[in-house]
Amino acid sequence: MHDPSASAVSHVGWQRGFWSLMATQFQNAFSDNALKQFIIFVLLAGTAASAASAVSAVSAADAASARAAAEAADDRLVSL
Repeated sequence: MHDPSASAVSHVGWQRGFWSLMATQFQNAFSDNALKQFIIFVLLAGTAASAASAVSAVSAADAASARAAAEAADDRLVSL
Protein backbone atom coordinates (compact mmCIF):
# COMPACT_ATOMS: atom_id res chain seq x y z
CA MET A 1 0.00 0.00 0.00
CA HIS A 2 1.81 3.06 1.27
CA ASP A 3 5.57 2.98 1.70
CA PRO A 4 6.57 5.12 4.73
CA SER A 5 10.23 5.25 3.65
CA ALA A 6 9.30 6.98 0.35
CA SER A 7 7.40 9.64 2.27
CA ALA A 8 10.39 10.25 4.55
CA VAL A 9 12.70 10.62 1.57
CA SER A 10 10.45 13.14 -0.17
CA HIS A 11 10.07 15.09 3.09
CA VAL A 12 13.86 15.28 3.49
CA GLY A 13 14.20 16.29 -0.15
CA TRP A 14 11.64 19.06 0.33
CA GLN A 15 13.51 20.39 3.39
CA ARG A 16 16.81 20.28 1.55
CA GLY A 17 15.31 22.21 -1.37
CA PHE A 18 13.75 24.76 0.95
CA TRP A 19 16.97 25.46 2.83
CA SER A 20 18.91 25.59 -0.43
CA LEU A 21 16.49 28.25 -1.64
CA MET A 22 16.86 30.19 1.63
CA ALA A 23 20.67 30.08 1.35
CA THR A 24 20.50 31.28 -2.25
CA GLN A 25 18.14 34.12 -1.36
CA PHE A 26 20.40 35.16 1.53
CA GLN A 27 23.49 35.17 -0.69
CA ASN A 28 21.66 37.23 -3.32
CA ALA A 29 20.43 39.80 -0.80
CA PHE A 30 23.85 40.02 0.85
CA SER A 31 25.73 40.53 -2.41
CA ASP A 32 23.15 43.08 -3.56
CA ASN A 33 23.51 45.12 -0.37
CA ALA A 34 27.30 44.77 -0.35
CA LEU A 35 27.44 46.11 -3.91
CA LYS A 36 25.17 49.05 -3.03
CA GLN A 37 27.26 49.92 0.02
CA PHE A 38 30.49 49.72 -2.00
CA ILE A 39 29.10 52.04 -4.69
CA ILE A 40 27.92 54.53 -2.05
CA PHE A 41 31.34 54.42 -0.38
CA VAL A 42 33.16 55.04 -3.68
CA LEU A 43 30.84 57.95 -4.56
CA LEU A 44 31.23 59.54 -1.13
CA ALA A 45 35.01 59.14 -1.24
CA GLY A 46 35.08 60.82 -4.65
CA THR A 47 32.84 63.62 -3.43
CA ALA A 48 34.99 64.13 -0.34
CA ALA A 49 38.14 64.27 -2.47
CA SER A 50 36.54 66.85 -4.77
CA ALA A 51 35.41 68.92 -1.81
CA ALA A 52 38.86 68.74 -0.24
CA SER A 53 40.53 69.94 -3.44
CA ALA A 54 37.98 72.75 -3.75
CA VAL A 55 38.63 73.81 -0.15
CA SER A 56 42.38 73.79 -0.71
CA ALA A 57 41.94 75.85 -3.89
CA VAL A 58 39.81 78.38 -2.00
CA SER A 59 42.37 78.42 0.82
CA ALA A 60 45.16 79.05 -1.67
CA ALA A 61 43.17 81.87 -3.25
CA ASP A 62 42.44 83.38 0.17
CA ALA A 63 46.11 83.17 1.09
CA ALA A 64 47.12 84.85 -2.17
CA SER A 65 44.61 87.67 -1.68
CA ALA A 66 45.75 88.10 1.93
CA ARG A 67 49.37 88.36 0.76
CA ALA A 68 48.37 90.90 -1.89
CA ALA A 69 46.46 92.95 0.68
CA ALA A 70 49.43 92.83 3.05
CA GLU A 71 51.81 93.94 0.31
CA ALA A 72 49.46 96.78 -0.65
CA ALA A 73 49.34 97.90 2.97
CA ASP A 74 53.15 97.74 3.17
CA ASP A 75 53.41 99.79 -0.03
CA ARG A 76 51.12 102.43 1.43
CA LEU A 77 53.18 102.61 4.60
CA VAL A 78 56.41 102.95 2.65
CA SER A 79 55.02 105.71 0.43
CA LEU A 80 54.00 107.81 3.42
